[in-house]
Amino acid sequence: MRGRRIHAVASIGATLVAFGITALGAWKVVELRRNGSPLRADLRSSSGDDSLGLGQAMSEAVQVHVGIGLWLITFSGLARIIAVGLMRTSAHR
Repeated sequence: MRGRRIHAVASIGATLVAFGITALGAWKVVELRRNGSPLRADLRSSSGDDSLGLGQAMSEAVQVHVGIGLWLITFSGLARIIAVGLMRTSAHR
């Protein structure tokens, strides 16, 4: 009986961590997409006294994209949540 209890606690803990990872990943994706344009605008507007045009060049060179690592973290948490849901529904049948 003790092994089952430890397994259940570990499963619940891992699922809670998966929810947290998924939420954190989704939050960071939204934040990156929302803050990309203002970052470029700040670089462009700060070049008012820039006689060499470095601010304009930097604003054109800066690219803000969601990387594959952030997508993988988000989808791995989502995959864990789906797997637990499928295991729970198949266990009750």
